[in-house]
Amino acid sequence: MVFFISTIPFWFSFAQAQEDTWIALAPMPTPRTGLGVATVNDKIYAIGGLTLNDFWPSIPGYAVLSNRDLRGILGVNEEYDPIKNTWISKTSMPTPRILFAITAYQNKIYCIGGKTGEDYTSVNEVYDPATDTWETKTPMPNAKGWLTANVVNNKIYVISGTSNEVYDPTADTWTNKTTPLKTASLVNCISAILDKKIYVIGGMTEDHYYTLNQIYDVETDTWSYGSSLPTSVGGGFAVSTTGVLAPKRIYVFGNTANLRQGEEQRFVRIYNPKNDTWSFGNDALTSRYNFGGVVVNDTVYIVGGHIFEYPNYFKSSSINELYTPIGYGTPEPTINPTVTPTSSPDSPLTTLPSTLEIVALVILVVVALSLVVNFVKKRRS
Repeated sequence: MVFFISTIPFWFSFAQAQEDTWIALAPMPTPRTGLGVATVNDKIYAIGGLTLNDFWPSIPGYAVLSNRDLRGILGVNEEYDPIKNTWISKTSMPTPRILFAITAYQNKIYCIGGKTGEDYTSVNEVYDPATDTWETKTPMPNAKGWLTANVVNNKIYVISGTSNEVYDPTADTWTNKTTPLKTASLVNCISAILDKKIYVIGGMTEDHYYTLNQIYDVETDTWSYGSSLPTSVGGGFAVSTTGVLAPKRIYVFGNTANLRQGEEQRFVRIYNPKNDTWSFGNDALTSRYNFGGVVVNDTVYIVGGHIFEYPNYFKSSSINELYTPIGYGTPEPTINPTVTPTSSPDSPLTTLPSTLEIVALVILVVVALSLVVNFVKKRRS
């Protein structure tokens, strides 16, 4: 089931949203593909990207690799308020780029690496929404793009198809970790984190999409394979729900395409790490590639990207859509912890009174009332 409305009024309650449905929201002011999206204090920030129309890539998700297509790279920073359904402009990112890693940590947004044109960059720039200012931090060791970022144990894991580098925001230092299992020429992987494990999904080479599901255990610095994605994906996005308002799952949003026939299939695939299985969600409203996404209150916002207008070309998009996950309104089941008594087991606070104790208490109350009545009678006589 799909809902479609052009705007959402301020009084709309997400508690009324139906699971596995889509809603069209206010479009982003600046159409962009290859952008980064992050959230701080329930506001959404769409940063960087490429604004370009009438281009034709080798395969859809690989569009921004072609040097001839790299015109119009931006540092634009636009803030979206989900409650008001409005956008406002913020201070632009100092280094315009695409295909960079982006994540939020301690109410600041980290934008790392990416592509500035024909060249890649290692720049590490941090945005503070509270002051609307940017700060430059220690760059990553090597310039690269096609990056994902996830925060685990106060560290930022920046992972691509060929590298795994960890940034410590407190020390402002970098270290190398074990690389993914499948690395050969793989780009445009997507990732999500669930219970301190990072799931690196899909990816592409210049002529092929992959169904890979590579799982990184941060605690042991080891990789393993999970059940393969049912549909190959490149130029998509992955997010995870928290279990607070919807069960813990990883949601993969992407497209398959048969451009010769002008056919596209937009899809939602849902991974349950508990039993290593995939299921299907309702298709998105719009087919697109290299978009950004983020979870706010266990609902998913998908922003920007580039869309295909058959039989013509691709163009950058400003589309902003909201997806309500399956099981929304049903939190992840939890086991209630054992309650530890604050007093000893034999204390009157933790044990029920016996029958004799109850009778004795009643007798005391009756005797006390009798004494009070006799006292009052004597005072009146």
